Amino acid sequence: MTIYPIELDVHLVFDPPMDEKSPGIVVTRRIELPFVPFEGLRVHCRAWDDCSEPHGLSLKEVVWDMDRGTFLAESHHIHESFPIASIPDEVRTWVARGWRPGSWKDWYEEREAADGPDGDRARPADWLIDGDHPEFERLHLLPPDQRPAVFNRFWKSLIRLMIEDYSSLSTAYAMDKAGTWKPEGDERAAEAWHRFAREFARMGSSERSQWLDRVRGYPDVYRVLRSKPSKRPAGEGVTLGGG
Repeated sequence: MTIYPIELDVHLVFDPPMDEKSPGIVVTRRIELPFVPFEGLRVHCRAWDDCSEPHGLSLKEVVWDMDRGTFLAESHHIHESFPIASIPDEVRTWVARGWRPGSWKDWYEEREAADGPDGDRARPADWLIDGDHPEFERLHLLPPDQRPAVFNRFWKSLIRLMIEDYSSLSTAYAMDKAGTWKPEGDERAAEAWHRFAREFARMGSSERSQWLDRVRGYPDVYRVLRSKPSKRPAGEGVTLGGG
C-alpha cells in the first residue's frame, strides 16, 4: 500500500484574546494517509485529536513538496471562551499527544527548535500554571503583581505573538499598557482599557515603532511553553507597559 506523508500544522486560536483571523499558537506533526490528501479533507485520530468524536481537522493550503517527498498542510482549531490562564496547558496537552510547538515552515526558514533537551519538554501532568490557584479563571483580569510569575511571562509572550502578524495591534497594546484583559464589572477600568486601545490608533509611526521594538524583546511563546514551572513568587518579573 502506498503511504502519503503530510507535515501538518494546526493553528490553535484562542478567542479571547485572539480573533479568528489570528495565526494563533502553532503545533505541528507528521501524519500519514493511504491516499492523496486534498483541500477540505477532515482527518481524525483519537490519539492526537482533542475531541473523542470524529469531527476532524480540516486540511487547508495542501501542497506537495517534491524536494522533500511530502505533502504540507495546515488546519485551524478555534477555542472560544477559554480562561486565558488555561491556554499554556491546553497547548501542552497537544504536545503530550505527539504534536510539537512550531511549524513545518521552520524547516524552510532554517530555524532551530527552542533550547533544551527532549527530556525537559513539559508534560500536562506538570502544569505550567497551577489550575488550583483560587483565581485561576480570572488571572487575566488581575493586576500583574497579584499573578504567578509564570503567568506574567506567558502574558508578555502572548502580546509578542499578537503583534507578529500585525492583526491585533491595538488589543495587544491595551493588554501591554493595562497589564490585564478587558475588565469585567468595572466600567471605569473597562473604559481605561479601551482608552489604551484607542490611544494606539493615535500614535505616531515613530512612537509605534518604539513600542513594537520593545515588545519584540518579550519572551517567545514557544520557549515559555517549554519552560519548567516557576518557583518564583507571584508578581516577580511583571514589568509591563513601560516606555
